[in-house]
Order: sequence, then structure tokens, then C-alpha cells
Amino acid sequence: MPYCPVCFSDTMSLSPHGVIHLTINGKSKQSRQFLYNITKETKEEIAQNLEAKIEEFMVWFSSFQNKEPIRNYQLFSADYRCENGCKTNKVNRFSIIGELISGNKVEEIIHRLAKKYSIDVKLDVTE
Repeated sequence: MPYCPVCFSDTMSLSPHGVIHLTINGKSKQSRQFLYNITKETKEEIAQNLEAKIEEFMVWFSSFQNKEPIRNYQLFSADYRCENGCKTNKVNRFSIIGELISGNKVEEIIHRLAKKYSIDVKLDVTE
């Protein structure tokens, strides 16, 4: 659970519905975002939607002439709220990894689709 940038408590929680943004190697397509609604979708359905967005990215990325290996990715949302009622700015974005999908699942999807589209993957360990 992320910390609130206003009260510095670990009271931020993901809103029941909102927008998730995807970047890979700091790059993103116009269609990099997708909606989620945890009151109407299961985590498996959200993972399927994410996989479709990653595949869109891989198709686009595979058309580059000088492709660099995939080294990092980000999945984030501004749709978090502080349980203490703090007013947060929409500029604040927090990772949804571990909230809606595990990092292992994301990496499994990236590796499988990268292989399908002949893209090298050399993910950096950031922890």
C-alpha cells in the first residue's frame, strides 16, 4: 500500500474503478491506458485486459528497426485515495503491481509475448 503524499501515512487505497497506464522502457502508445472496475471485473479479467494492452505494445514495438531489449515496465494509476480524506493531486501516480496483478504475472506475460514477437527481454532488478 503506498504512502499518502499529504499525511505520509500508509492509508492510500486503489479506487474501485479507474484508469491504469502502461509504459515499457519509458515508451508508451497513445492507447497505453485501460479502464478497470474491480466491482464488475475479476483480477483474472483485469489481467486479460492488461495482456491485450501489452500485446498491442509488442506489435508496435516489434516494428521498430533498432529495438532495444525490454528492460523495465511500469503499471500505474492516479486513482488512489487516502483513507484519511486527504486531497491528493492527480499528478501523483502509484504502482498497481501487487494491488491488481502480481509482478511475476506481468513478467510472465511480457516474456511470453516478447518471445512471440522476437523481442529480447533483459528486465532490470530494481528492488
